[in-house]
Amino acid sequence: MEPSKSPNRALSLATRPTYTHDQIQKYLRSINFIGLRSDTGSSTDALRRLKLLQQYQLATYPFENLSLHYSTTHTVSLDIDVLYDKCVNKGRGGYCMENNAFFGTVLRSLGYEVTSVGARVCMGVNGGNAESYGSWYVVLKMPFGI
Repeated sequence: MEPSKSPNRALSLATRPTYTHDQIQKYLRSINFIGLRSDTGSSTDALRRLKLLQQYQLATYPFENLSLHYSTTHTVSLDIDVLYDKCVNKGRGGYCMENNAFFGTVLRSLGYEVTSVGARVCMGVNGGNAESYGSWYVVLKMPFGI
């Protein structure tokens, strides 16, 4: 099969989902993020801004698994609009895949080059399935020199 016809090929950066400007502004207000007062656009400021965003994100939307235990379906959604509603409108955090998919979309919307990947957490300990993925991570491409 030609690479361009492969059903498993990654989405191009241009077609990956993002939030609107208004959604991002509401998100930033929801985490009380005011940014850097003296942002020069340098790579050092970019890293400081990213660290602050992550701190505010984690403080406002913690990892939690209530939906897995207290919903009738015992499932979570990775749809970006469902995640936005759960976090920003309902003020809840989520399971690791939910939080990382949401934050990855936020970062992508802010102009960061983001790739979401599955990662294996040693599920084979104590008889678990060593072939399953247990987490979802965000890989971020930062400017050279950081």
